[in-house]
Amino acid sequence: MPAPKHASWPCRVLVFLLAVVLGLAGCASMPGGGENSQATERKPVESLSPEQEVELARALNLVRSRKYAGAIDILQGLQAQRPAMGLIDARIGWILQQQGRQDEAEAAYRRALGKAPGEPMASNNLALIRQKHGDFDQAKQFFVAGLRAHPDTPALHYNLAVLAELYLLELPLALKHYRRFQVLTDGGDEQVAGWIADLERRVN
Repeated sequence: MPAPKHASWPCRVLVFLLAVVLGLAGCASMPGGGENSQATERKPVESLSPEQEVELARALNLVRSRKYAGAIDILQGLQAQRPAMGLIDARIGWILQQQGRQDEAEAAYRRALGKAPGEPMASNNLALIRQKHGDFDQAKQFFVAGLRAHPDTPALHYNLAVLAELYLLELPLALKHYRRFQVLTDGGDEQVAGWIADLERRVN
C-alpha cells in the first residue's frame, strides 16, 4: 500500500490541536455535541454560573500569558466549588501538559473522564498521549468514547481519522471521520478535502 502523499500525522495533529484546544479551554459549556447530540444515556452537561464563567475566562487569559500557576489556582478554586465537574479537571490537565508535566496531566484527564465520561478535551488529549506512546488501540478507544458522548466535536473526528489512516490503516474509518469533520466545520478545510479525495481513490 503506497504511503499517503500528504503531511505526516504529527504535523497534522499538532497544527490542528493547538487551534482547537485553546478554544476548548475558554468554553464554560461543553464544545459541540452538548445537550442536542444524539448520544443516549448521557448525563446532562453541568454548566458554570456566570461568575464561574468569568473565573474560567480569567484562567484562560493567564494561560495565554503563560502564567500557569495562577491559572491552576483559579481552576482549583472552581474545582472546590464544583468538585463533580470533569470539565475543570480537563482544563487543569491541559495546563499541566503545557508545562511538560505529562504524568500529572494524564492523571487529571483520567479524573475528568471519571467524573464526565467522554469529556471532549480529556478524551482527545488522552488519546493523543496514548498515540504518542504507540498505544494505538487504546487511543482509538478514547476517541470513540469521546464521540459516543459528544458526537459533534470536530477535534475528535479529525484526530481519529488521522489515527485510523496513518497508524491503524483503517481507511474506511478514516474517510468516515474526515467527512464528518468537514460537515461539522462547513467543509472549510481545503487540505482535508484533498485527503478525502485521496482516500476515496484508495478505498474504491
